[in-house]
Amino acid sequence: MLNLTKRCYRGMVRRTARARLGTFACFMALASALPAVPAFGATIESIEFSSLPGDRTEIRMQFDGTPPEPTGYTIEQPARIVLDMPTVESALEKKHFDLGIGNARKVSVVSTKDRTRAIVNLTRLVGYETEIQGNTLYLTVGGAGASGVPVTAQRGSAVDVGSRQVAVTDSRIESVDFRRGEQGEGRILIELSNPKAPVNVSMDGGKIRIEVSDTQLPKELQRRLDVTDFATPVQIVDALQQGPNVTFTVDATGDFDYLAYQADNRLSVDVNPVSKEELEQRTDVFKFSGEKLSLNFQDIEVRSVLQLIADFTDLNLVASDTVAGRITLRLKNVPWDQALELILKTKGLDQRQVGNVLLVAPAAEIAAREKLELENQKQISELAPLRTEFIQVRYASATALFELFNNAAGESGQTMLSDRGSVIVDERTNAIILTDTAEKLEDFRRVIAQLDVPVRQVLIEARVVTATANFSEELGIRWGGGKITNDKWKFGGSRQTLTELQDIIVSGSGEISSPQDLVVDLGVSGPGASSFGVGITGEGYLLDLELSALASDGHAEVVARPKVITADKSSAYIESGVEIPYQEASSSGATSTSFKDAVLETEVLVDNGQTVVLGGIFQTDRNVSTTKTPFLGDLPYVGALFRTKTERDDKQELLIFITPKILRDSLTR
Repeated sequence: MLNLTKRCYRGMVRRTARARLGTFACFMALASALPAVPAFGATIESIEFSSLPGDRTEIRMQFDGTPPEPTGYTIEQPARIVLDMPTVESALEKKHFDLGIGNARKVSVVSTKDRTRAIVNLTRLVGYETEIQGNTLYLTVGGAGASGVPVTAQRGSAVDVGSRQVAVTDSRIESVDFRRGEQGEGRILIELSNPKAPVNVSMDGGKIRIEVSDTQLPKELQRRLDVTDFATPVQIVDALQQGPNVTFTVDATGDFDYLAYQADNRLSVDVNPVSKEELEQRTDVFKFSGEKLSLNFQDIEVRSVLQLIADFTDLNLVASDTVAGRITLRLKNVPWDQALELILKTKGLDQRQVGNVLLVAPAAEIAAREKLELENQKQISELAPLRTEFIQVRYASATALFELFNNAAGESGQTMLSDRGSVIVDERTNAIILTDTAEKLEDFRRVIAQLDVPVRQVLIEARVVTATANFSEELGIRWGGGKITNDKWKFGGSRQTLTELQDIIVSGSGEISSPQDLVVDLGVSGPGASSFGVGITGEGYLLDLELSALASDGHAEVVARPKVITADKSSAYIESGVEIPYQEASSSGATSTSFKDAVLETEVLVDNGQTVVLGGIFQTDRNVSTTKTPFLGDLPYVGALFRTKTERDDKQELLIFITPKILRDSLTR
């Protein structure tokens, strides 16, 4: 093998005018020296494409016999579907076919020594299905299998396991479960009533988001699963109903990747822990995505190797005159972009790709050329004419945007405007008047278009309930007495009882004066008060006693239902409290009165459409008072005749029911 390579290369040196022909002859000789490969079982004779409803694409491969069952996998960046067909040979006239049908853009069919690979380039990654009928292999991009299960499952990226454009009716989640795998992975198991329900699994803010479209989640399943004790990367699984869709949010910690796949009615998402060593290995492996090739040369010109790679990738190659030298390499099943990078680094070269044109030159030469281009662009910008444009800001504040750009320029020393540019803000019309070059004006408009968008609105419905309970109890006493001497009262008596006894005395002994004084007047009066009197009279004397009591019990409830709409990341306040005045003194000695809010505030995290109760604002006013005659009221036992007692117990509780609802985008426009 080695000697054969040297002879081929020497022959190529002697015929430098036919270097490219000699290179291909070497390849043919090398190929003949390889060991025999297994016989092919089927041959691809033709390939056809058609568009299906629902942004689906059907690819039909016709064979000369029954094709084998293909195996495949998917790649997110770039979005590709890869099918491997063992013991299959390609008889197609070309390797690449441009589709331009919806999501599918291009199909490449490449044969190796023991298999044929079909690569479908996509705009975005979707599911697919394969089916064999006779001598035809059907590949449907954007669909699902007969059982609703896509053939593919992707690890560690956004997997659309159900981009099926089919009507989903009466679809619901049957159950949600969590288990720990043998390797320490966390497994979320979701049972679907309809296996064709569209499912999308993606990463969102470091969390795994599982969305099932047009599906209902029963109330008993709308909950949070705390699975921290399972010792897996998964900590929390939230299940929510958001409009017509069901959303599962998986919160995991540490380094992890995930694998989503569906079998019949069961959707499984495995979250696996990943070590730092594995992450580094995966980064190295997936850094290069080109098709694999093998190169085995000794002392070959670098320009010839570059030409071979250009032929293999169908790229147009432009090599600088300063690209020279020779290289010895042996690469087997290496992605072509990795092989190219190794060759360039070995010889101190660099590359720039513009479209399908590959420019190769020494790294210093490319750097000097790019520096010269930047200087030329700077000179053009300095000489370009200035234009003035009026930019209307619709949703944001023009002043706030202007301050944002100024603050960013102050921290980094860079600004979006050129040295000759200027900005004027008109607050009345909420507009920006910008003067600069045409290029800078376009950049500024592009940024404004990204920032000047309506923010999401939140409707907050509140129920404020104030519940009060009042209880009071009073107990009093009045008593007095007297003695009649010469038809005159020597002591006073209680008014009510003495008045009644007066009538008796008057009817029996003639007119007397009415008593006006009491020994103790500590009775209870008011609506609802009850009293009980006892009087004792004899010849020439009178003694009476009156007990009075009053008890009241009341309940009240005040309800208010305020509503407020606020923008995303903007605060809305409901406060309960008072303002406390205090004095402030200035340096000159003058004083002024200021007020400080003494209020209860709180911050909570609430799901969309859910209700949270804010309580704990509880006030109790309890008062016990005693009115008594000095000294006599303090005597044991007897002192009860010289005092009255009042007890009052008032309670008040404030409850606030908060229900936030995110307004749909269509309502905010």
